[in-house]
Amino acid sequence: MGVPVYTAPSIIDDATGERVTDSFKIAEYLDKQYPDTLRAFPPGTEALQAAFYQHFNDRFGEFDLLFIPFVPRVIAKESTLKYFHSTMLALLGKPVDQLRLVGEELEKLWQRLFKFLDEVQEWYAKSPGRFLTGDTPSFGDFVVGGRLNIISTLVGKESEEWKRIASASNGRWARLQSDLEEYASVEN
Repeated sequence: MGVPVYTAPSIIDDATGERVTDSFKIAEYLDKQYPDTLRAFPPGTEALQAAFYQHFNDRFGEFDLLFIPFVPRVIAKESTLKYFHSTMLALLGKPVDQLRLVGEELEKLWQRLFKFLDEVQEWYAKSPGRFLTGDTPSFGDFVVGGRLNIISTLVGKESEEWKRIASASNGRWARLQSDLEEYASVEN
């Protein structure tokens, strides 16, 4: 008997009633349904964007233990907090309060994260613009930016953890988050 897993994000398109879950599928749907808007997948980059998405998420998953212990501080609803704790226990075999790394183990994981972020920065450095595909963001940028937003929300923008990430790779991640702000919206 397992614990049900719910995924985010999900959308319901008010114009069509279409329901789509998973950020990659949502981006594909929006590009197809609304071709006159900013495209997540510039023509000809679809396969590379899919590979980037898969690789980035697979690799970044190894760093989740740096941030999972911060999740309870942003959950307001008691039933959601209870669900989170039971899900993490089922998935990871330990209560959340026992997942926080300390000392050398913690620092080694931070150093691996910085090494990975430097690898991603090398990809950005090959672009002629501020984003992976130039001066207009694409799905890969939204993947990285989404992860940055999750982390900054969890740990807090004034935390030492966020300051370490924001300044990594010569400040690339703070700049990317800032560059993506004009594309962020909670409206339709």
